[in-house]
Amino acid sequence: MLRIVLVIVALAFVARNTTTTLWYGVTALDWTAATTELPGWTSARVVTQLERLQAGGPDGVIVSDASNVSNAFVEASSLTGRSLLFFSNFMGPYDVTSPVNLGDKWAKVLGDAKVRAAITSEIQVHNRPYYLHVVFDGRSWNGPRAFDEFAFDPRLIRAVRHPQHTLLLESVNWTLLNHWKTPGLYNERLTLRPYSSVSNFLVKVASGRSHPNTMIWRFEQDVLEPGKSFEAVGRYLLFHIVNPSKRVHVVLDFTASIQSDGKDAVPEAWVLGAGRVRVPAAGSGAARLFSPPISPQLVDRVPFIELDMGRDGTRFPDPRSGLMKLYGNDYHLDYRRIVGFVRDISVISDDAYRALQAPRALADFPSGLEDPNLEFSGVYEDGWIADRALVWLSEPDHGQCDLTLRALVPGEATRKPLSVRVTLDGRIVASVQPTAGELLIQVRVSGDGKRHEIGILASPTFQLSSRDRRPGSIRIRYVGFE
Repeated sequence: MLRIVLVIVALAFVARNTTTTLWYGVTALDWTAATTELPGWTSARVVTQLERLQAGGPDGVIVSDASNVSNAFVEASSLTGRSLLFFSNFMGPYDVTSPVNLGDKWAKVLGDAKVRAAITSEIQVHNRPYYLHVVFDGRSWNGPRAFDEFAFDPRLIRAVRHPQHTLLLESVNWTLLNHWKTPGLYNERLTLRPYSSVSNFLVKVASGRSHPNTMIWRFEQDVLEPGKSFEAVGRYLLFHIVNPSKRVHVVLDFTASIQSDGKDAVPEAWVLGAGRVRVPAAGSGAARLFSPPISPQLVDRVPFIELDMGRDGTRFPDPRSGLMKLYGNDYHLDYRRIVGFVRDISVISDDAYRALQAPRALADFPSGLEDPNLEFSGVYEDGWIADRALVWLSEPDHGQCDLTLRALVPGEATRKPLSVRVTLDGRIVASVQPTAGELLIQVRVSGDGKRHEIGILASPTFQLSSRDRRPGSIRIRYVGFE
């Protein structure tokens, strides 16, 4: 009997590990691309594409927009003999004073002083491209100075100053940058373009030290918008802008709807360039925000901007039950410290911002929120709002029209007297105390064809359910001009 039990336990163990091994294999083979380091690379035949570039690509120094170390190593190993540069310091510098390299404790492992001196010399040769240590002017907002400092390859200075002799390698990054014009479309082909032909293109830079607050985490499936993707982010993010306009606007497409902290607040972000500007934000849930215009900061004539998400990242709750409460409480299943998830970070010119054609109404969720010309803050993907939401919409350019709000007021929201107000460009135009059911507010306005800020304020809020901890008040069905 004991043998039978042992055999069953052994078979269960083997089956469990076989399942795990199969999952890793399936993921690596591109059958799914949930959290892999290089999703889509097998099906896109990236190595074959790199080999073709190596054999017949145009001449010139190549600057890659690689977003992670795995991406960079594959490109560097395939494009041997080409001048390939990265803004992020994937391959150095290394600390020559580290005890791992030079301390007496490791003498038996690394050999005598002569051997260690040779190792030190090799490290110094490797580090030469990274000796330029840059301090980003200004101060981080309530943050450590270290996040404003970064090592940066001085060869990039010459490459960027001579764009006619430089090429930009747009990698198969599957990272959510530069997608304002093409939301949800990801490049499956490597593109090698003259640097001078690219403008207002962001390249992620690894700033300061390795720290969860400076991270863009792995690309993953968007659980709120099926078929799309998002990336978790920390607080401080640094970018190089390829050939920026004199003044640019940062586009931040973001969600805090699954922050699971009982607030899910949209953070008030800041952009640091030649100056400092605040990105307007309100409410809880998702947002697409456009910063005020700002000029990049030039470091040796190379343009950079820094994005401060306005608050430190936090971990997801890690509830445990039963025997799991007895041990390992210091270890977290998800160790990330995140502010929320981005669907896109882009920069656009001042002219492009002025040419925005905002829609006249927001009616469908989540599809209505996907319009790249729609600026909004504080709306959950399913239409719920918490205490405040802002939406920028265009009035018709002829005659009178109605500013209309249709919403669902749940019974839970009216356990205490509920107040709902509508503002137009900051001015209150309607205020009601609705009962449970369908809410309709209509205000007559004169159409002028311009973009206007519509605010919806509701209080008090309540927790949507015991399993859905989001704060909520009313659920928007329609808001706009008709």
